[in-house]
Amino acid sequence: LNLSNNRIRRLPNNLKHLTSLIYFNVSCNKLEEYPLTLCSCYPQLQILKCSYNYISVIPYEIILLPELCLKQEAVDFRHNPLTWPPVEVCNRGLESMRNYIEPKVEGAQGVQAEEDSCQ
Repeated sequence: LNLSNNRIRRLPNNLKHLTSLIYFNVSCNKLEEYPLTLCSCYPQLQILKCSYNYISVIPYEIILLPELCLKQEAVDFRHNPLTWPPVEVCNRGLESMRNYIEPKVEGAQGVQAEEDSCQ
């Protein structure tokens, strides 16, 4: 699904019904956050492009998506005012993000999505 270059400020809730999504591009919009609820709705997601937005925090649940590729270009949050994880970590790709995030949330219960959040 390519929603790039649409001046989107907020992702619509009905996107959570696209549970078979493998490619998601929301680059070049006006997003300030990547919704936490969408992290648990795309178990088959392999490519996530979110560059050129206004996102400052990446939900740590993104690293838990089982099919997300480990290739550096599979997850793209470049050109966002990132504060967490640090931009230099994110620019090195998903594996670098996982190595940074996992120790920080290890042992913490974290935020769990409601069972029906994708229904």
